Amino acid sequence: MCAATNRAIWACLAFVGAGAIGVVAQKTSIGEAKVKNPYYSDRKSPPWKLWYADESPVTYSRKDSDGKAITRTLQLPPAAKRETDMWDDAVASLDGNHVRLRQDYLLGNRRIPFAGQMIQILHGSPRFEDRLRLGINFAWQSYARKGHHLFVDERIIRRMEETFTFANCLYASPGWLSRTDVMPDRMVDSYDGLFGHYYNSLGQFGSEAHAVAKMMYAGSQLPRETKNVLKRHGVYPLVMLTIFKASLPYRLGNGKEVPYANELRHRPSYASNGRSVSTRYVSRELEYHLYDEAVHVRRMVAMARAVTNPPPITLLQPLKIKGSIGGTNVLKSSSFTSLRIHGARGERIEATVDLGRSYDLAGRPLTFHAQRVYPEQKNIEVSVDERGVAKVVATHDESYPRGRFPVILWVENGTDCPGNPVFVNFHWPANEQPDRPAYFAPYRKPFMTEQDIRKFTGRGAVRDPNVQVMRNDKPSIKIDDTELQAAVGRELSLSLPTKDPEGSPTRFYLWSRDVGRIEEGQFRLTPTKKDRGRTFVVRMICSDGKGAYRGRTLKISVE
Repeated sequence: MCAATNRAIWACLAFVGAGAIGVVAQKTSIGEAKVKNPYYSDRKSPPWKLWYADESPVTYSRKDSDGKAITRTLQLPPAAKRETDMWDDAVASLDGNHVRLRQDYLLGNRRIPFAGQMIQILHGSPRFEDRLRLGINFAWQSYARKGHHLFVDERIIRRMEETFTFANCLYASPGWLSRTDVMPDRMVDSYDGLFGHYYNSLGQFGSEAHAVAKMMYAGSQLPRETKNVLKRHGVYPLVMLTIFKASLPYRLGNGKEVPYANELRHRPSYASNGRSVSTRYVSRELEYHLYDEAVHVRRMVAMARAVTNPPPITLLQPLKIKGSIGGTNVLKSSSFTSLRIHGARGERIEATVDLGRSYDLAGRPLTFHAQRVYPEQKNIEVSVDERGVAKVVATHDESYPRGRFPVILWVENGTDCPGNPVFVNFHWPANEQPDRPAYFAPYRKPFMTEQDIRKFTGRGAVRDPNVQVMRNDKPSIKIDDTELQAAVGRELSLSLPTKDPEGSPTRFYLWSRDVGRIEEGQFRLTPTKKDRGRTFVVRMICSDGKGAYRGRTLKISVE
Protein backbone atom coordinates (compact mmCIF):
# COMPACT_ATOMS: atom_id res chain seq x y z
CA MET A 1 0.00 0.00 0.00
CA CYS A 2 1.08 3.62 -0.38
CA ALA A 3 2.77 5.12 2.62
CA ALA A 4 0.51 7.33 4.70
CA THR A 5 1.84 10.85 4.60
CA ASN A 6 0.86 14.27 5.86
CA ARG A 7 1.63 15.82 2.51
CA ALA A 8 -1.24 17.54 0.78
CA ILE A 9 -0.99 15.46 -2.37
CA TRP A 10 -4.30 13.67 -2.61
CA ALA A 11 -3.27 10.61 -0.60
CA CYS A 12 -1.42 8.91 -3.44
CA LEU A 13 -4.64 8.78 -5.48
CA ALA A 14 -5.64 5.53 -3.77
CA PHE A 15 -3.00 3.74 -5.80
CA VAL A 16 -3.97 0.18 -4.89
CA GLY A 17 -6.94 -0.87 -6.97
CA ALA A 18 -9.43 -3.67 -6.41
CA GLY A 19 -7.17 -6.34 -7.90
CA ALA A 20 -5.15 -9.12 -6.35
CA ILE A 21 -2.21 -8.28 -4.06
CA GLY A 22 0.90 -10.12 -2.87
CA VAL A 23 3.98 -9.06 -0.86
CA VAL A 24 7.63 -10.09 -0.58
CA ALA A 25 10.83 -8.56 0.82
CA GLN A 26 14.06 -8.03 -1.10
CA LYS A 27 17.72 -7.84 -0.13
CA THR A 28 19.37 -5.21 -2.27
CA SER A 29 21.09 -1.93 -1.52
CA ILE A 30 20.82 1.47 -3.15
CA GLY A 31 24.58 1.72 -2.85
CA GLU A 32 25.32 -1.38 -4.92
CA ALA A 33 28.36 -1.08 -7.14
CA LYS A 34 26.61 -2.59 -10.15
CA VAL A 35 23.84 -1.00 -12.18
CA LYS A 36 20.43 -2.34 -11.20
CA ASN A 37 18.82 -2.82 -14.57
CA PRO A 38 17.50 -5.81 -16.57
CA TYR A 39 19.68 -5.08 -19.61
CA TYR A 40 22.80 -3.60 -17.98
CA SER A 41 23.08 -5.40 -14.64
CA ASP A 42 26.56 -6.66 -15.46
CA ARG A 43 27.93 -3.11 -15.59
CA LYS A 44 29.86 -1.70 -12.65
CA SER A 45 29.06 1.76 -13.97
CA PRO A 46 26.34 2.90 -16.38
CA PRO A 47 27.23 3.02 -20.10
CA TRP A 48 25.26 6.27 -20.54
CA LYS A 49 26.78 9.63 -19.68
CA LEU A 50 25.60 11.18 -16.43
CA TRP A 51 25.93 14.92 -16.86
CA TYR A 52 25.47 15.58 -13.15
CA ALA A 53 28.58 13.48 -12.44
CA ASP A 54 30.64 14.26 -15.55
CA GLU A 55 30.41 17.86 -16.78
CA SER A 56 33.00 17.46 -19.53
CA PRO A 57 31.79 18.63 -22.99
CA VAL A 58 31.04 16.10 -25.74
CA THR A 59 31.61 16.63 -29.47
CA TYR A 60 28.94 15.28 -31.78
CA SER A 61 29.08 15.12 -35.58
CA ARG A 62 26.58 14.14 -38.21
CA LYS A 63 25.88 14.78 -41.88
CA ASP A 64 23.03 16.96 -43.07
CA SER A 65 20.73 16.15 -46.00
CA ASP A 66 23.35 17.46 -48.43
CA GLY A 67 26.07 15.26 -46.98
CA LYS A 68 27.82 18.16 -45.27
CA ALA A 69 29.30 17.43 -41.86
CA ILE A 70 27.84 19.30 -38.88
CA THR A 71 29.88 19.26 -35.69
CA ARG A 72 28.80 20.64 -32.35
CA THR A 73 30.29 20.66 -28.89
CA LEU A 74 27.62 19.93 -26.29
CA GLN A 75 28.02 21.19 -22.75
CA LEU A 76 25.98 22.02 -19.69
CA PRO A 77 24.19 25.38 -19.54
CA PRO A 78 26.14 27.90 -17.45
CA ALA A 79 25.25 27.73 -13.76
CA ALA A 80 24.27 31.40 -13.69
CA LYS A 81 21.62 30.84 -16.39
CA ARG A 82 19.98 27.74 -14.91
CA GLU A 83 16.42 28.70 -14.01
CA THR A 84 15.26 25.11 -13.46
CA ASP A 85 16.78 21.81 -12.36
CA MET A 86 16.67 20.47 -15.93
CA TRP A 87 20.29 21.47 -16.49
CA ASP A 88 21.58 17.86 -16.57
CA ASP A 89 18.86 16.56 -18.91
CA ALA A 90 19.76 15.93 -22.54
CA VAL A 91 17.16 15.79 -25.32
CA ALA A 92 17.18 15.00 -29.04
CA SER A 93 14.92 14.73 -32.04
CA LEU A 94 15.24 11.53 -34.03
CA ASP A 95 13.80 13.31 -37.07
CA GLY A 96 16.85 15.31 -37.97
CA ASN A 97 15.46 18.49 -36.41
CA HIS A 98 11.88 18.08 -37.67
CA VAL A 99 10.38 18.70 -34.20
CA ARG A 100 12.02 20.88 -31.55
CA LEU A 101 11.17 21.82 -28.02
CA ARG A 102 9.80 25.34 -27.81
CA GLN A 103 11.54 28.27 -26.21
CA ASP A 104 9.13 27.93 -23.28
CA TYR A 105 5.97 26.04 -22.33
CA LEU A 106 2.81 27.02 -20.52
CA LEU A 107 2.63 24.24 -17.96
CA GLY A 108 -0.43 24.59 -15.81
CA ASN A 109 -0.64 28.31 -15.21
CA ARG A 110 3.11 29.00 -15.34
CA ARG A 111 5.30 29.71 -18.33
CA ILE A 112 8.47 27.65 -17.90
CA PRO A 113 11.63 28.49 -19.88
CA PHE A 114 13.18 25.61 -21.82
CA ALA A 115 15.63 27.33 -24.14
CA GLY A 116 19.13 27.07 -22.72
CA GLN A 117 17.99 25.03 -19.72
CA MET A 118 19.25 21.61 -20.84
CA ILE A 119 21.54 19.96 -23.38
CA GLN A 120 19.60 19.95 -26.64
CA ILE A 121 20.93 18.11 -29.68
CA LEU A 122 19.74 20.10 -32.67
CA HIS A 123 20.32 18.60 -36.12
CA GLY A 124 20.21 15.32 -34.29
CA SER A 125 18.85 11.82 -35.01
CA PRO A 126 21.67 10.19 -33.02
CA ARG A 127 22.10 6.43 -33.06
CA PHE A 128 22.16 4.27 -29.94
CA GLU A 129 25.89 4.52 -29.27
CA ASP A 130 25.72 8.31 -29.62
CA ARG A 131 22.68 8.49 -27.35
CA LEU A 132 24.69 6.74 -24.65
CA ARG A 133 27.74 8.94 -25.22
CA LEU A 134 25.59 12.09 -25.15
CA GLY A 135 23.55 10.97 -22.14
CA ILE A 136 20.19 11.63 -23.85
CA ASN A 137 17.17 11.29 -21.53
CA PHE A 138 14.28 12.18 -23.85
CA ALA A 139 14.00 11.54 -27.59
CA TRP A 140 11.07 11.93 -29.94
CA GLN A 141 10.26 11.08 -33.49
CA SER A 142 7.45 12.35 -35.68
CA TYR A 143 5.44 9.86 -37.73
CA ALA A 144 7.44 6.93 -36.33
CA ARG A 145 5.75 4.35 -38.56
CA LYS A 146 2.42 5.18 -36.88
CA GLY A 147 1.89 4.20 -33.22
CA HIS A 148 1.02 0.52 -33.27
CA HIS A 149 3.88 -0.33 -35.61
CA LEU A 150 6.23 0.11 -32.68
CA PHE A 151 4.25 -2.51 -30.80
CA VAL A 152 3.64 -5.31 -33.28
CA ASP A 153 6.98 -7.08 -33.31
CA GLU A 154 8.85 -8.62 -30.37
CA ARG A 155 12.20 -7.62 -31.81
CA ILE A 156 11.12 -3.97 -32.00
CA ILE A 157 9.82 -3.92 -28.42
CA ARG A 158 12.88 -5.66 -27.00
CA ARG A 159 15.23 -3.39 -28.90
CA MET A 160 13.36 -0.32 -27.72
CA GLU A 161 13.53 -1.52 -24.11
CA GLU A 162 17.27 -2.11 -24.41
CA THR A 163 18.19 1.09 -26.24
CA PHE A 164 15.62 3.49 -24.75
CA THR A 165 13.38 2.38 -21.87
CA PHE A 166 16.11 0.88 -19.67
CA ALA A 167 18.92 2.97 -21.15
CA ASN A 168 17.85 6.13 -19.36
CA CYS A 169 15.96 7.52 -22.38
CA LEU A 170 12.24 7.94 -23.02
CA TYR A 171 11.09 7.35 -26.59
CA ALA A 172 8.05 9.42 -27.59
CA SER A 173 6.10 9.42 -30.84
CA PRO A 174 2.63 10.27 -32.17
CA GLY A 175 -0.02 7.64 -32.79
CA TRP A 176 -1.01 9.35 -36.05
CA LEU A 177 -3.58 7.10 -37.78
CA SER A 178 -3.29 4.16 -35.39
CA ARG A 179 -5.77 5.69 -32.99
CA THR A 180 -8.45 8.25 -33.74
CA ASP A 181 -11.87 9.17 -32.38
CA VAL A 182 -13.84 10.78 -35.16
CA MET A 183 -16.72 8.31 -35.48
CA PRO A 184 -19.99 9.19 -33.71
CA ASP A 185 -21.01 5.65 -32.82
CA ARG A 186 -17.91 3.58 -32.08
CA MET A 187 -14.29 3.52 -30.98
CA VAL A 188 -11.82 2.13 -33.53
CA ASP A 189 -8.04 1.72 -33.34
CA SER A 190 -5.28 -0.69 -34.30
CA TYR A 191 -3.76 -1.60 -30.93
CA ASP A 192 -4.19 -5.17 -29.72
CA GLY A 193 -2.95 -4.31 -26.24
CA LEU A 194 -1.58 -1.73 -23.83
CA PHE A 195 2.11 -1.24 -23.24
CA GLY A 196 4.50 0.64 -20.98
CA HIS A 197 7.81 0.92 -22.82
CA TYR A 198 7.33 4.28 -24.55
CA TYR A 199 5.06 7.34 -24.78
CA ASN A 200 2.50 7.47 -27.59
CA SER A 201 0.54 10.69 -28.12
CA LEU A 202 -2.72 11.36 -29.93
CA GLY A 203 -2.37 13.02 -33.29
CA GLN A 204 0.41 13.81 -35.72
CA PHE A 205 3.97 15.17 -35.61
CA GLY A 206 4.96 17.19 -32.58
CA SER A 207 1.94 16.15 -30.50
CA GLU A 208 4.26 14.29 -28.14
CA ALA A 209 6.51 17.24 -27.29
CA HIS A 210 4.21 18.84 -24.72
CA ALA A 211 4.11 15.63 -22.66
CA VAL A 212 7.91 15.42 -22.81
CA ALA A 213 8.09 19.00 -21.55
CA LYS A 214 5.81 18.14 -18.62
CA MET A 215 7.90 15.11 -17.70
CA MET A 216 11.07 17.19 -17.83
CA TYR A 217 9.54 19.93 -15.68
CA ALA A 218 8.24 17.43 -13.13
CA GLY A 219 11.64 15.72 -13.22
CA SER A 220 13.25 19.04 -12.29
CA GLN A 221 11.18 18.91 -9.08
CA LEU A 222 12.55 15.53 -7.96
CA PRO A 223 14.87 15.66 -4.96
CA ARG A 224 18.35 15.86 -6.48
CA GLU A 225 19.60 12.70 -4.78
CA THR A 226 16.59 10.73 -6.05
CA LYS A 227 17.04 12.03 -9.58
CA ASN A 228 20.72 11.09 -9.56
CA VAL A 229 19.98 7.55 -8.38
CA LEU A 230 17.28 7.04 -11.02
CA LYS A 231 19.59 8.29 -13.75
CA ARG A 232 22.47 6.14 -12.61
CA HIS A 233 20.34 3.00 -12.81
CA GLY A 234 18.81 4.00 -16.15
CA VAL A 235 15.16 4.38 -15.12
CA TYR A 236 14.69 8.13 -14.66
CA PRO A 237 12.51 8.67 -17.79
CA LEU A 238 10.51 5.50 -17.05
CA VAL A 239 9.62 6.89 -13.62
CA MET A 240 8.59 10.23 -15.15
CA LEU A 241 6.32 8.41 -17.62
CA THR A 242 4.75 6.58 -14.67
CA ILE A 243 4.17 9.89 -12.88
CA PHE A 244 2.53 11.28 -16.04
CA LYS A 245 0.01 8.43 -16.02
CA ALA A 246 -0.51 8.25 -12.26
CA SER A 247 -1.30 11.97 -12.06
CA LEU A 248 -3.99 12.20 -14.74
CA PRO A 249 -6.83 14.11 -13.02
CA TYR A 250 -10.03 12.09 -13.12
CA ARG A 251 -12.38 11.04 -10.35
CA LEU A 252 -15.11 8.55 -9.73
CA GLY A 253 -18.70 9.72 -9.66
CA ASN A 254 -18.66 9.66 -5.85
CA GLY A 255 -15.82 12.19 -5.73
CA LYS A 256 -12.87 9.92 -5.02
CA GLU A 257 -9.87 10.01 -7.34
CA VAL A 258 -9.65 7.07 -9.71
CA PRO A 259 -7.11 4.49 -8.51
CA TYR A 260 -3.78 3.94 -10.21
CA ALA A 261 -4.97 0.95 -12.24
CA ASN A 262 -8.12 2.65 -13.51
CA GLU A 263 -8.95 2.49 -17.22
CA LEU A 264 -8.63 6.28 -17.61
CA ARG A 265 -4.93 6.24 -16.71
CA HIS A 266 -3.78 3.48 -19.07
CA ARG A 267 -4.40 3.90 -22.79
CA PRO A 268 -2.73 3.18 -26.12
CA SER A 269 -2.13 6.92 -26.62
CA TYR A 270 -2.64 10.14 -24.70
CA ALA A 271 -3.45 13.78 -25.20
CA SER A 272 -0.15 15.46 -24.36
CA ASN A 273 -1.85 18.74 -23.52
CA GLY A 274 -5.06 18.38 -21.54
CA ARG A 275 -6.44 21.55 -23.04
CA SER A 276 -6.33 20.59 -26.70
CA VAL A 277 -5.93 17.83 -29.25
CA SER A 278 -6.03 17.74 -33.05
CA THR A 279 -9.67 17.48 -34.10
CA ARG A 280 -8.40 16.09 -37.37
CA TYR A 281 -7.78 12.86 -35.48
CA VAL A 282 -9.89 13.27 -32.34
CA SER A 283 -13.12 15.20 -32.77
CA ARG A 284 -15.33 13.11 -30.48
CA GLU A 285 -15.61 12.47 -26.75
CA LEU A 286 -13.19 15.23 -25.81
CA GLU A 287 -14.33 14.85 -22.20
CA TYR A 288 -12.59 11.47 -22.22
CA HIS A 289 -9.46 12.41 -24.12
CA LEU A 290 -8.78 15.78 -22.47
CA TYR A 291 -8.37 16.74 -18.81
CA ASP A 292 -7.60 19.71 -16.58
CA GLU A 293 -4.08 20.55 -17.71
CA ALA A 294 -3.24 22.79 -14.75
CA VAL A 295 -4.29 20.12 -12.26
CA HIS A 296 -2.27 17.49 -14.10
CA VAL A 297 0.91 19.58 -14.01
CA ARG A 298 0.47 20.41 -10.32
CA ARG A 299 -0.04 16.75 -9.47
CA MET A 300 2.96 15.65 -11.47
CA VAL A 301 5.06 18.22 -9.62
CA ALA A 302 3.61 17.26 -6.23
CA MET A 303 4.26 13.57 -6.80
CA ALA A 304 7.80 14.22 -8.04
CA ARG A 305 8.63 16.36 -5.02
CA ALA A 306 7.39 13.61 -2.72
CA VAL A 307 9.68 10.96 -4.24
CA THR A 308 12.33 11.16 -1.54
CA ASN A 309 12.98 7.45 -2.08
CA PRO A 310 13.13 5.90 -5.58
CA PRO A 311 9.98 4.05 -6.66
CA PRO A 312 10.26 0.36 -7.55
CA ILE A 313 10.67 -1.03 -11.06
CA THR A 314 8.17 -3.59 -12.33
CA LEU A 315 9.45 -6.36 -14.60
CA LEU A 316 7.40 -9.08 -16.25
CA GLN A 317 8.50 -12.60 -17.11
CA PRO A 318 6.29 -15.35 -18.61
CA LEU A 319 6.45 -18.74 -16.90
CA LYS A 320 3.79 -20.75 -18.71
CA ILE A 321 1.27 -19.91 -21.42
CA LYS A 322 -1.15 -22.56 -22.60
CA GLY A 323 -4.12 -22.40 -24.92
CA SER A 324 -6.98 -24.88 -25.19
CA ILE A 325 -6.55 -24.93 -29.00
CA GLY A 326 -3.15 -25.73 -30.42
CA GLY A 327 -1.39 -26.19 -27.10
CA THR A 328 1.07 -23.45 -26.20
CA ASN A 329 1.33 -21.72 -29.58
CA VAL A 330 -0.44 -18.53 -28.49
CA LEU A 331 2.35 -16.10 -27.53
CA LYS A 332 2.80 -13.24 -30.00
CA SER A 333 5.47 -11.23 -28.19
CA SER A 334 7.12 -11.05 -24.80
CA SER A 335 9.27 -8.44 -23.10
CA PHE A 336 9.96 -7.05 -19.64
CA THR A 337 7.05 -4.61 -19.97
CA SER A 338 4.37 -6.49 -21.91
CA LEU A 339 3.05 -9.79 -23.17
CA ARG A 340 0.81 -10.04 -26.22
CA ILE A 341 -1.13 -13.26 -26.50
CA HIS A 342 -3.28 -14.08 -29.53
CA GLY A 343 -5.91 -16.75 -29.25
CA ALA A 344 -8.13 -18.51 -31.76
CA ARG A 345 -11.88 -18.04 -31.65
CA GLY A 346 -13.35 -20.09 -28.83
CA GLU A 347 -9.98 -20.55 -27.14
CA ARG A 348 -9.30 -20.47 -23.41
CA ILE A 349 -5.80 -19.31 -22.44
CA GLU A 350 -3.99 -19.73 -19.15
CA ALA A 351 -0.98 -17.48 -18.59
CA THR A 352 1.30 -17.68 -15.56
CA VAL A 353 3.70 -14.77 -15.25
CA ASP A 354 6.26 -13.72 -12.68
CA LEU A 355 6.87 -10.28 -11.19
CA GLY A 356 9.67 -11.66 -9.04
CA ARG A 357 12.38 -9.93 -11.08
CA SER A 358 10.91 -6.57 -10.13
CA TYR A 359 13.20 -4.67 -7.83
CA ASP A 360 13.56 -1.81 -5.41
CA LEU A 361 16.76 0.21 -5.55
CA ALA A 362 16.93 0.46 -1.75
CA GLY A 363 15.83 -3.10 -0.98
CA ARG A 364 12.43 -2.19 0.47
CA PRO A 365 9.74 -4.92 0.54
CA LEU A 366 7.54 -5.09 -2.52
CA THR A 367 3.82 -5.67 -2.84
CA PHE A 368 2.49 -7.14 -6.07
CA HIS A 369 -0.73 -6.08 -7.79
CA ALA A 370 -2.71 -7.28 -10.80
CA GLN A 371 -6.19 -6.59 -12.17
CA ARG A 372 -8.21 -6.11 -15.34
CA VAL A 373 -7.85 -2.68 -16.92
CA TYR A 374 -11.38 -2.73 -18.36
CA PRO A 375 -13.59 -3.79 -15.43
CA GLU A 376 -16.43 -5.35 -17.44
CA GLN A 377 -14.19 -7.79 -19.30
CA LYS A 378 -15.18 -10.49 -16.85
CA ASN A 379 -13.97 -13.29 -19.08
CA ILE A 380 -10.56 -12.45 -17.59
CA GLU A 381 -9.69 -13.85 -14.15
CA VAL A 382 -6.60 -12.58 -12.30
CA SER A 383 -4.80 -13.66 -9.13
CA VAL A 384 -1.32 -13.00 -7.73
CA ASP A 385 0.47 -14.61 -4.79
CA GLU A 386 2.87 -13.15 -2.25
CA ARG A 387 5.89 -14.17 -4.34
CA GLY A 388 4.69 -12.13 -7.32
CA VAL A 389 3.48 -15.06 -9.42
CA ALA A 390 0.31 -14.04 -11.24
CA LYS A 391 -2.15 -16.34 -12.98
CA VAL A 392 -4.43 -14.98 -15.68
CA VAL A 393 -7.19 -17.08 -17.24
CA ALA A 394 -8.76 -15.58 -20.37
CA THR A 395 -11.71 -17.17 -22.15
CA HIS A 396 -12.92 -16.10 -25.57
CA ASP A 397 -16.53 -14.96 -25.60
CA GLU A 398 -18.26 -13.88 -28.83
CA SER A 399 -20.52 -11.50 -26.89
CA TYR A 400 -17.60 -9.16 -26.16
CA PRO A 401 -16.74 -6.45 -28.70
CA ARG A 402 -13.64 -6.91 -30.81
CA GLY A 403 -10.54 -5.58 -29.18
CA ARG A 404 -7.84 -5.87 -26.55
CA PHE A 405 -8.19 -7.53 -23.18
CA PRO A 406 -5.44 -6.02 -21.02
CA VAL A 407 -4.36 -6.93 -17.50
CA ILE A 408 -2.22 -4.41 -15.62
CA LEU A 409 0.45 -5.54 -13.16
CA TRP A 410 2.68 -3.39 -10.97
CA VAL A 411 4.66 -3.34 -7.74
CA GLU A 412 4.81 -0.90 -4.84
CA ASN A 413 7.38 -0.32 -2.13
CA GLY A 414 5.48 1.81 0.40
CA THR A 415 6.60 5.14 -1.08
CA ASP A 416 4.48 7.82 -2.70
CA CYS A 417 4.97 6.61 -6.28
CA PRO A 418 3.95 3.19 -7.63
CA GLY A 419 6.07 1.07 -9.90
CA ASN A 420 5.75 1.38 -13.67
CA PRO A 421 2.82 -0.57 -15.14
CA VAL A 422 3.37 -3.71 -17.22
CA PHE A 423 0.67 -5.49 -19.19
CA VAL A 424 -0.51 -8.94 -20.19
CA ASN A 425 -2.70 -8.48 -23.28
CA PHE A 426 -5.09 -10.94 -24.93
CA HIS A 427 -6.66 -10.68 -28.36
CA TRP A 428 -8.99 -12.91 -30.35
CA PRO A 429 -9.82 -12.21 -34.01
CA ALA A 430 -13.32 -11.36 -35.19
CA ASN A 431 -15.21 -13.72 -37.50
CA GLU A 432 -13.97 -12.04 -40.68
CA GLN A 433 -10.36 -12.06 -39.50
CA PRO A 434 -7.90 -14.97 -39.64
CA ASP A 435 -6.93 -17.09 -36.64
CA ARG A 436 -3.53 -16.27 -35.14
CA PRO A 437 -3.71 -13.08 -37.22
CA ALA A 438 -0.90 -11.79 -39.36
CA TYR A 439 -2.75 -8.54 -39.96
CA PHE A 440 -0.70 -6.72 -37.33
CA ALA A 441 2.20 -6.47 -39.76
CA PRO A 442 3.18 -2.86 -40.50
CA TYR A 443 0.79 -0.98 -42.74
CA ARG A 444 2.70 -0.94 -46.03
CA LYS A 445 1.61 2.39 -47.41
CA PRO A 446 4.49 4.69 -46.41
CA PHE A 447 2.33 7.80 -46.22
CA MET A 448 -1.18 9.02 -46.96
CA THR A 449 -1.98 11.74 -49.45
CA GLU A 450 -4.13 14.70 -48.42
CA GLN A 451 -6.96 13.08 -50.37
CA ASP A 452 -6.49 9.86 -48.41
CA ILE A 453 -6.60 11.75 -45.13
CA ARG A 454 -9.75 13.62 -46.16
CA LYS A 455 -11.39 10.30 -46.94
CA PHE A 456 -10.12 8.92 -43.65
CA THR A 457 -11.40 11.86 -41.63
CA GLY A 458 -14.72 11.88 -43.43
CA ARG A 459 -15.37 8.21 -42.86
CA GLY A 460 -13.88 8.37 -39.41
CA ALA A 461 -12.04 5.06 -39.34
CA VAL A 462 -9.06 3.18 -40.63
CA ARG A 463 -10.35 2.02 -44.00
CA ASP A 464 -8.70 -1.39 -43.98
CA PRO A 465 -10.94 -3.54 -41.70
CA ASN A 466 -7.98 -5.74 -40.81
CA VAL A 467 -6.38 -2.77 -39.07
CA GLN A 468 -9.49 -2.20 -36.93
CA VAL A 469 -8.16 -4.39 -34.15
CA MET A 470 -10.25 -2.53 -31.55
CA ARG A 471 -13.88 -1.86 -32.47
CA ASN A 472 -16.40 -1.14 -29.76
CA ASP A 473 -19.77 0.61 -29.96
CA LYS A 474 -20.01 3.61 -27.68
CA PRO A 475 -22.60 3.82 -24.91
CA SER A 476 -25.31 6.46 -25.26
CA ILE A 477 -26.39 9.14 -22.78
CA LYS A 478 -29.82 10.74 -23.08
CA ILE A 479 -29.88 14.26 -21.64
CA ASP A 480 -32.58 16.69 -22.77
CA ASP A 481 -30.78 19.86 -21.71
CA THR A 482 -27.07 20.42 -21.11
CA GLU A 483 -27.46 24.06 -20.00
CA LEU A 484 -29.05 24.09 -16.58
CA GLN A 485 -29.89 26.55 -13.82
CA ALA A 486 -29.49 25.87 -10.13
CA ALA A 487 -30.44 27.74 -6.97
CA VAL A 488 -28.39 28.23 -3.81
CA GLY A 489 -29.30 25.70 -1.15
CA ARG A 490 -31.40 23.52 -3.45
CA GLU A 491 -30.27 20.22 -4.84
CA LEU A 492 -30.10 20.02 -8.60
CA SER A 493 -30.76 16.46 -9.71
CA LEU A 494 -30.41 15.28 -13.30
CA SER A 495 -31.17 11.78 -14.51
CA LEU A 496 -28.49 10.25 -16.76
CA PRO A 497 -30.13 7.37 -18.63
CA THR A 498 -27.49 5.35 -20.46
CA LYS A 499 -27.45 2.32 -22.71
CA ASP A 500 -24.61 0.28 -24.15
CA PRO A 501 -25.38 -1.23 -27.57
CA GLU A 502 -23.55 -4.41 -26.55
CA GLY A 503 -25.42 -4.71 -23.27
CA SER A 504 -22.66 -3.81 -20.79
CA PRO A 505 -23.43 -1.92 -17.57
CA THR A 506 -22.13 1.65 -17.66
CA ARG A 507 -20.26 3.78 -15.13
CA PHE A 508 -19.46 7.48 -14.89
CA TYR A 509 -16.30 9.47 -14.25
CA LEU A 510 -15.74 13.22 -13.85
CA TRP A 511 -12.83 15.59 -14.26
CA SER A 512 -11.14 16.04 -10.91
CA ARG A 513 -12.04 19.67 -10.18
CA ASP A 514 -15.54 19.64 -11.64
CA VAL A 515 -18.42 20.02 -9.21
CA GLY A 516 -21.15 17.55 -8.35
CA ARG A 517 -21.54 13.83 -7.84
CA ILE A 518 -22.87 11.02 -10.01
CA GLU A 519 -24.45 8.16 -8.10
CA GLU A 520 -27.09 5.62 -9.12
CA GLY A 521 -27.56 7.23 -12.51
CA GLN A 522 -28.18 10.72 -11.11
CA PHE A 523 -26.05 13.84 -11.25
CA ARG A 524 -26.48 15.90 -8.10
CA LEU A 525 -25.25 19.34 -7.08
CA THR A 526 -26.29 21.61 -4.21
CA PRO A 527 -24.80 25.11 -4.69
CA THR A 528 -23.74 27.14 -1.66
CA LYS A 529 -23.81 30.89 -1.12
CA LYS A 530 -20.28 31.30 -2.47
CA ASP A 531 -21.45 29.77 -5.76
CA ARG A 532 -24.05 32.48 -6.40
CA GLY A 533 -23.66 33.97 -9.89
CA ARG A 534 -21.14 31.39 -11.02
CA THR A 535 -21.32 29.14 -14.06
CA PHE A 536 -19.87 25.66 -13.71
CA VAL A 537 -18.68 23.42 -16.53
CA VAL A 538 -18.99 19.72 -15.75
CA ARG A 539 -17.31 17.10 -17.97
CA MET A 540 -18.79 13.61 -17.67
CA ILE A 541 -17.31 10.40 -19.07
CA CYS A 542 -19.50 7.35 -19.50
CA SER A 543 -17.68 4.03 -19.85
CA ASP A 544 -19.00 0.66 -20.95
CA GLY A 545 -16.22 -0.97 -18.92
CA LYS A 546 -14.77 -2.55 -22.07
CA GLY A 547 -12.85 0.33 -23.63
CA ALA A 548 -15.55 2.52 -25.23
CA TYR A 549 -16.51 5.94 -23.91
CA ARG A 550 -19.09 8.65 -24.39
CA GLY A 551 -18.58 12.20 -23.14
CA ARG A 552 -21.08 14.94 -22.29
CA THR A 553 -20.57 18.45 -20.97
CA LEU A 554 -23.01 20.32 -18.71
CA LYS A 555 -23.10 24.06 -18.07
CA ILE A 556 -24.76 24.98 -14.80
CA SER A 557 -25.56 28.59 -13.92
CA VAL A 558 -26.24 29.35 -10.27
CA GLU A 559 -28.92 32.04 -9.86
